[in-house]
Amino acid sequence: MTDEQRRRRGRPRSEQAHDAVLAAARELLAEVGYARLTIEGVAARAGVGKTTIYRWWSSKAELVAEILYRPISIEEIPESGSPRDDLAANIRLIVEPFTDPWYGPALTGARNDLNADPEGQKAFQAQIMSGRRDTGRAVFQRLVDAGDLPPDTDVDYLIDVMSGLLVYRGAIWRQPITEEDVRKLVALLVDGRPPRRTPS
Repeated sequence: MTDEQRRRRGRPRSEQAHDAVLAAARELLAEVGYARLTIEGVAARAGVGKTTIYRWWSSKAELVAEILYRPISIEEIPESGSPRDDLAANIRLIVEPFTDPWYGPALTGARNDLNADPEGQKAFQAQIMSGRRDTGRAVFQRLVDAGDLPPDTDVDYLIDVMSGLLVYRGAIWRQPITEEDVRKLVALLVDGRPPRRTPS
């Protein structure tokens, strides 16, 4: 058997172990919360060694950050010809996990526990920056390039507005975010047009 064949045969096992760790960490996060979650517990639940986990994540915070803030790559938002539609697609990807009942409590609980874990906070921030914020910047840049936003737009500020609203409504208040909400948010971010109340 060649080295290449060995690598190909080994890759599925590695992927299975990676997925098992994420699944185990997610289960334990829902069961015991961030503060009581341990790498030892995750390893036991996933059926892997701790060294396997540390091969992919340097800390508990980094592991949990990947669960709560799945990286969104720009490749997931192909250019549709309408930068507004691209922004709407980005919003949908952000709110996708909010539909899972465990997500809101897990996110808010982890954020509260991280107040006592400065290193964990850094890991969370790094995950958000590398896995999501750069993608958000690229999507907003499409709007700038198309002339839908001024060249001097503070894109990071718009990302904060977008993310804050989505997390507040979806994770904290646990309200469903509908297609109408997505449309209103795009109009607010791009046109500065405040949403109107829906007639009762």
